[in-house]
Amino acid sequence: MKNGNPQVEDGHIQIANETAEALAKYRLSGQEYQVLWVIWRKTYGWHKKKDRISLGQIAKLTGMNRQEVARAIKKLVYKGVVKKDNSYVNIYQFNKYYRDWEQTVVKKDNSKGVLSKKTTPVIQKDNKTVINLDTHKRKERNSLQKKKTKHLLRTKKNIVQSSSIAFSFSSKKWENITNEDVALWSETYPACRIKIELLKMGDWLLSNPTKRKKNYRRFISNWLVRSQDKGGTKGVVYIPPEPEPETPEEKAKREKREAEEKEARYQEMIEGFKKQPLQQLKNAVAMVRKYAKTPPPQIMLDIIKEKEKNE
Repeated sequence: MKNGNPQVEDGHIQIANETAEALAKYRLSGQEYQVLWVIWRKTYGWHKKKDRISLGQIAKLTGMNRQEVARAIKKLVYKGVVKKDNSYVNIYQFNKYYRDWEQTVVKKDNSKGVLSKKTTPVIQKDNKTVINLDTHKRKERNSLQKKKTKHLLRTKKNIVQSSSIAFSFSSKKWENITNEDVALWSETYPACRIKIELLKMGDWLLSNPTKRKKNYRRFISNWLVRSQDKGGTKGVVYIPPEPEPETPEEKAKREKREAEEKEARYQEMIEGFKKQPLQQLKNAVAMVRKYAKTPPPQIMLDIIKEKEKNE
């Protein structure tokens, strides 16, 4: 192509006649054929079955941009015309087994007298019956997904309705308040007596029937927040709970942990003494004797003696 007069002797691509006939019956877009020719050039043109080909190379040879190249490759791989290996880099290979290609059919638009641009994957049986499996499966999947979504929404709604907190104006009692809810509120608002506050909330709701709430859990939380900020339930003094006594096993574990931490600190102190210069250690001992008026640690004296021997 350098002189505009290419010759077979300068290099050529060998494609089986059967492959050419299969491609003649198979519908690909113009960009897909452009990419396919580049793959042939980089593989069959060099007597190879597959090769590493970058998107930039294909874009340069076809004049397409990288996004168009990527879309065309994706369609070729989906149709089975090209195989792609992503183990290390993008390695492409033409799939000569045309029976593995996704079968297509071209529908004719009788009203306009032109061929439709869309290709519909099908399976043909005895060249008579054409069943559009792709459209059928897509509709079936969409229908199944809609049914699952409706079922989940109904289930979620039932769970919320059955477990949501409510106040019954007929029985004048709270409903669906669990022990876990009471325990959580008691821990979050320690200055409030939850049972007393719930009675006060119920009396307020009965006194204001026109102010019924849609979200009673939020109503209870807001009430308890205000009560906590005002000092809690009136006449109730908050006394923090006493810690539970240690079991023998817990006491043994605690003492063992404290002993290990003490030994670790002692070893760390010894290593610190060993890293200090001899004169600095002597000055430290002198200051302890002068100001603290207590004997210095014996380990410090032993380290000083050892350093003097080494020197």
